[in-house]
Amino acid sequence: MIYSPTLYLGVIMNKTRVVMIITTAGVLVALSMLWPAVIDQNSKPTQTIWTRTDSLAFARDRIEVFASQQFACLSNLWGKESAWDPKAHNPVKVMGKYAGGIPQMLGMSNKTEPPLQIERGLQYIYYKYQTPCNAWHHWRRKGWY
Repeated sequence: MIYSPTLYLGVIMNKTRVVMIITTAGVLVALSMLWPAVIDQNSKPTQTIWTRTDSLAFARDRIEVFASQQFACLSNLWGKESAWDPKAHNPVKVMGKYAGGIPQMLGMSNKTEPPLQIERGLQYIYYKYQTPCNAWHHWRRKGWY
């Protein structure tokens, strides 16, 4: 996987050529990873040391990407279920219970406070599907989660 940052803070030079880029997260990225046609293949890049801080920053960036993807799935899922309306109520009983609230959970009242609706909905998703994207994929196949 190639890490492709969007904002750069500085560069590392090898004689007259740029060989590394320093990103906002402090991560060093080989220029050849971003623009392979620009790099002279005979050039020897300056030795860089990947630090603990670089590792932490890179991991944080990857988690943020993962979180963003998961939130997009959650937004789609609950957008389809309730349009994110905490007062949403399904008048059809399933297993003797109505579904209500933002996550449209069985047995949940649409009078439950919205933060509690979200917490319970997320707990259910993590328990049954592990991630919001897994729940969204199930919903797209079956029409329910």
